[in-house]
Amino acid sequence: MADALTEFQERLKERVKGDIGELMPDSVIKELIEQTITKEFLEPYTTREGEGWYARPVHHPSRLMQYFKPHIETAMLRYVADWSAANPGKLEAVVKEAIGENVEEFFGKAVRAYFKNQFEQFQFNLLNQINHPQK
Repeated sequence: MADALTEFQERLKERVKGDIGELMPDSVIKELIEQTITKEFLEPYTTREGEGWYARPVHHPSRLMQYFKPHIETAMLRYVADWSAANPGKLEAVVKEAIGENVEEFFGKAVRAYFKNQFEQFQFNLLNQINHPQK
């Protein structure tokens, strides 16, 4: 991968040098290309979604990560499936143990989330009636 990136950078440098001529030294062209590749392919970036006041920032992983993510996910799923087939029952035992040990916590979180929403709605209605009494 590093060789391909280096080769790409060199080809790009020669093309830029050919287009611009001798206006910039090689070191400046090389630095410019490295910064551009880093910014455009290797760093996360942010776009705006929506219009006007409703626009909000949307954060994205680097373009290189976006390219590799489906391939990595596919490879990981294949690895887990192969490991599970080679070790029958181990994955199921780990999942059952995790759920069994934490069932009270899972249930507690679910109940708290349900009642939290109900309580927040009750609180909103009560404050609304206090702040805006109907005559």
